[in-house]
Amino acid sequence: EGASAEIVNGDAGLVAKPVESVSQRGGGGFAEDAFDSEPGEFARAVVEQHAQTLLGIRVSLGRSVWVEAAKGLHLVLVSVRSQVGGTDIFTGLGLTLLDKRLLVVKSMQHFHTAFAPLAREVMYVATPGAVNPDVTALPYRARSLDFWPRVAAPAHRPI
Repeated sequence: EGASAEIVNGDAGLVAKPVESVSQRGGGGFAEDAFDSEPGEFARAVVEQHAQTLLGIRVSLGRSVWVEAAKGLHLVLVSVRSQVGGTDIFTGLGLTLLDKRLLVVKSMQHFHTAFAPLAREVMYVATPGAVNPDVTALPYRARSLDFWPRVAAPAHRPI
C-alpha cells in the first residue's frame, strides 16, 4: 500500500484534467496521439521543455507527456531519449509517486539513488537491448569467465 503523503510538484501550474479513453480516440498510434495532444484532451499533462535531474545535472527531455491509460496505468513519454535519473521526470509533470504500488523505469542504474529510498524493493529486469544488466549472462569471448559475480570466489584476481 502506498503512503498517504504526496510529492510536491516542483513545476507549479500543472493541472491534471480528465482523460479520454484510448478507444474513444481512433487514428494514429498511442504515442503519436499523446504527443499531439493538449492537457485534458488525451494527456494528463504536457510540458514543452521538460527536464530531469540526472547525477546532479539538469537534462532536457524535450516535449514530455503524462498519459493515464486503462486501469490506472500512468505513462510518461519524452521526446528526447534519456535514462531515468531523478523523480522529477514524473513529479515535474504533476505525477505523484508515493501512492503508487509499482513503478517501472527504463534505466541501467542511474535511477537507484533517487528511487531506492521510495521503494520497498528494487528489482532489475533483463529485456532485449544492447546490454543485459546481468553481466554473468553476457557472452564474453575475449576475457576469462573467472570473475565475480559469475564465480563466487574467482581464482584469478586482477591487479
